[in-house]
Amino acid sequence: MLRQLEQWLRRRLRAVQWVHWKHGSRRYAELHKRGVWAEWAAKAASSAHGPWRLSHAKAVKIALPDAFFDSLGLPRLVVTERLNPPNRRMRTRMSGGVAGVRG
Repeated sequence: MLRQLEQWLRRRLRAVQWVHWKHGSRRYAELHKRGVWAEWAAKAASSAHGPWRLSHAKAVKIALPDAFFDSLGLPRLVVTERLNPPNRRMRTRMSGGVAGVRG
């Protein structure tokens, strides 16, 4: 449930950012500046679809990845890495002696 809420929230933030870039030329410039191919940036910037639909577009996801929102300090609702991994024995020696030398 929290994962879906987090995905919706980030999509909503992408839509809000898309609205802030009001005109097609600004949208193209921002997408291209953020590493989107020129062809994809031009298609997205000239699209007649609304901000909610375009917030799910590949070009906008490349320009505004989850790492972008992390860098702004937006907290995650779901922790992906384990805080306390289980203790497991690691095998440090190989069978057969030292470097394969038999004694």
